[in-house]
Amino acid sequence: MKPHWVNICERAPDKGKEVQVLVVHRTSPDSCDIGYGKAKLTVDGWLFSGVPEYTNLVAWLESDRSLSRKELSDVAKDCIRF
Repeated sequence: MKPHWVNICERAPDKGKEVQVLVVHRTSPDSCDIGYGKAKLTVDGWLFSGVPEYTNLVAWLESDRSLSRKELSDVAKDCIRF
């Protein structure tokens, strides 16, 4: 499976499954900083593994393997709504 980002408003991963996530920090109305982390969706909401760079979660990675930070940054973000 080719890795791709899924907007959290479009579809959720299986509950309890840890996934790599894309998080953002809005720096202006037209710009934001992007970060990555790991989290899982629980009945109480998203639970981050460790301290994320930012806490505004916008997408999760659908992939059959874990990617490095460089690989995450290379996955196309054209379908992501920030």
